[in-house]
Amino acid sequence: MAVTTVRASPVKHTSLFRRYIPNTYAHPDREGAIPLDGKFRVIRPGPGSRHIYDKAPFCLWDEQQKVYHQPTKDEVDWMMKEFKATNIDVALPFIVIATSVPPLLLPLTVAACPVRFIPSEMSLHPRPIGAFRPWADPKTELLGYPLQPWSFPTKAQRLEIIESLGARLGAEMLLAAVHFSPPCIIAELIKGTAAPSKRSLPGTAGGLLIMYYDSGKSSFRGSVVEKHFERLISPTASTIDDSDYLHVEPNVLSPGVCLSSAEFSSGHQHSGKFQSTTSGLLLQVGTDRRLTVANHGFPTEEVYHPKPPQSAGRRIGRITDRREGLDIALVELDPSIAFDNSRVFHNCTPQRLIPADRVVYGTWFECDGMSTGCIDLMASTLSHSRPLTLTGVPYQSWLVETGFSAYGMTNPRLMEGICGTPIIDDNGTVPGFFSWINAAGTEAYSADLDLIIQEGFAVV
Repeated sequence: MAVTTVRASPVKHTSLFRRYIPNTYAHPDREGAIPLDGKFRVIRPGPGSRHIYDKAPFCLWDEQQKVYHQPTKDEVDWMMKEFKATNIDVALPFIVIATSVPPLLLPLTVAACPVRFIPSEMSLHPRPIGAFRPWADPKTELLGYPLQPWSFPTKAQRLEIIESLGARLGAEMLLAAVHFSPPCIIAELIKGTAAPSKRSLPGTAGGLLIMYYDSGKSSFRGSVVEKHFERLISPTASTIDDSDYLHVEPNVLSPGVCLSSAEFSSGHQHSGKFQSTTSGLLLQVGTDRRLTVANHGFPTEEVYHPKPPQSAGRRIGRITDRREGLDIALVELDPSIAFDNSRVFHNCTPQRLIPADRVVYGTWFECDGMSTGCIDLMASTLSHSRPLTLTGVPYQSWLVETGFSAYGMTNPRLMEGICGTPIIDDNGTVPGFFSWINAAGTEAYSADLDLIIQEGFAVV
């Protein structure tokens, strides 16, 4: 998504709450940044991390058994009293707490479980059921071996599940996507010759529940609508950081700054306007260096910072290659432009790219957008999707995306400008670049970087 920049009126918003950065500007001073490992008193790859404001005297993650356990009555009572809650919903690992008095410093986790706080007048299930269909037979197992409930299946296991489901469906229904979201597997189906009969499809794979979603009217990932308390900033039209960093010492660009397309030409429905997104990373293959940007944010090849020349901006480079399936475009910077990956605003310095197959479920990441500031993300899903415009594509060639449970965004207009920014963990690992997010601002996705890595691209 990209921001279409106009002289905008202040953005309307509801039920917002600050966490620990009182500044309403997307990029407060770098010196005030809190690194990811500083936000957690326990941080690890996978489940079990505990936020610095997670004060629960108990833990719902069992590190020895590698499983979550349901809270006891006493533990629920503690949460009700501590957060003055009117309702608590638990669908492990997620917790939703309804309260009219959210804590001044909102935790990302409670008892090592990711948590959302919502207004007390709302009702929200942590895993919305949506339009799921009763096609699964819980007694029919798809695989002949068990899978770990709180881990992503390996690439080979995921492909085996997808191929087995496709074979079972035949011509009745077609697979549109399969989402591996521990401890569940969600299969999106498109109608073929006929709808399956009740309980005619496998109900489990390796012991994990399979849920079937009819995506004939809408995609599963676009069906969830939520509202929750804002964590980082109170968004207004002035929140966007469109500073000209080429005129601020040390006169270099970095991940997280505003980049813009050329203005749309006369005759275009958006004539005189332009799109703004967030800068990615400077990558290198051989002797060539390229800056990553969100492909959909640049209808033409010219890239400007922070705005096009008509708005006092400056050209910084030109797109030389587009990877439309990954929503990544590669920019050759002009010789006069300096870019420093280490000058991130609120992230750990990016060190390396990794493919989706190496992302560990439950690991926390951050990304920093020119319109949102720092956003917290927890790896929650690996999705395999059939290309929308193609048929007969083998399952191993489907688009693979990493899904993240996102914390800190509620305003649609501000969310649009974050696209293109790198997603980084506390070790500097980058599994992708922010590509899109659902309308509620709760589930974000990035394309698998496997092809980019195979081509030899690495972080400068």
